[in-house]
Amino acid sequence: MTQNPYWGSDFFSFFAILFSRVQEFFVLGPSQMQLASDELQLFVLTLISISSALIGTFLVLRKMAMLANALSHTILPGVVFAYLGYHYFYASPNEIDFSHLLPSDSLLVVAGLASGLVTAYLTQTLVQHLHQAEDASIGMVFTFLFAIGIILVTAFTKSSHVGAELLMGNVDALHRADLSLIFWIFVANLTIFALLWRPFFVSTFDPLFSSMCGISNAAIGYLLMGQVAVCAIGAFRAVGVLLFLAFLVTPPLIARKCTHNLKVMAGFACLVGALSSLIGVAFSRHLLSVYALPCSTSGLIVTLLAIVYGFSLAIISRPRA
Repeated sequence: MTQNPYWGSDFFSFFAILFSRVQEFFVLGPSQMQLASDELQLFVLTLISISSALIGTFLVLRKMAMLANALSHTILPGVVFAYLGYHYFYASPNEIDFSHLLPSDSLLVVAGLASGLVTAYLTQTLVQHLHQAEDASIGMVFTFLFAIGIILVTAFTKSSHVGAELLMGNVDALHRADLSLIFWIFVANLTIFALLWRPFFVSTFDPLFSSMCGISNAAIGYLLMGQVAVCAIGAFRAVGVLLFLAFLVTPPLIARKCTHNLKVMAGFACLVGALSSLIGVAFSRHLLSVYALPCSTSGLIVTLLAIVYGFSLAIISRPRA
């Protein structure tokens, strides 16, 4: 096993090594390059940030952030059910080890979509048929399904760190398969927005006109929720279900303070997410190398995003209309 080239590097030397590694990549080609753990973290977190920023742009404008918050948590029982189903059919150890039993990516995506549909259905049922307030319905469904996921995790594994990784993520446990999964999720989201940008735009800013044009606002909403669920599935191993919401809403909120153009807002949000991921990984390596302080990389990125948002509030007094 080759030594990590970033081992012992500080913040600035991290970028120097990264630049030389990029040059080496173009000289040797992808077949001769082996990704270091820091590079794997960087690529995964960057793709998560960009995918989340694209989805989050419309979530923020459609005021659906709370439902996305519920979805980011209620995928947990879906993921656990996928692991349990995989364990039941393909393995038979005495204790379920979530760190070694890996269902296929397609099974995890299906589990996430199913959790998203159940969340949306239960929420709409409480609102439309039982006449509950939407925020109260989201809170009830979110806590109920999340609690089921917590019960299942604690009941079927005695390894407490596994549950912590599901909730808060662990970038050090990432594999090439995680990069492949989030890459195809990124490609799928990019394709959906490229093909359906106009329906998303119209239904977001003028739902009545959208209905008159034959665009189903409900279908667009469910599609967006499905994208959130699938993106959360790709992100849960790296950032966990607790921090995923920050990746969804903070970059678009920062971009919203700077522009009123939707395309510029989406692009700027993606840029903020990508740069935050790069700086977060470099700073995490710096803290480990210089101060022997192992910190959560995703936690550092979320903290950095919050600081940038605070600066945007201070510099720009009000959002541009």
